[in-house]
Amino acid sequence: MQVIDNGEGFDLKALKENSKFGLGIKNMHNRAKLIGADFQINSTIGKGTTASISLPLISNAYEHPK
Repeated sequence: MQVIDNGEGFDLKALKENSKFGLGIKNMHNRAKLIGADFQINSTIGKGTTASISLPLISNAYEHPK
């Protein structure tokens, strides 16, 4: 799933440098990890932000008897 906007964007370095900035983004990352998903965020100042989460499908190895 992807969420894309064409807004202001922001500097991703600020997420690492300031513990108060981006708590919601860090929360999304932690929640994705809880369900085994991968969370990515990309942002370009003046162009917008893309947040994506991908959850791998796990096939059921058990087959019902015929």
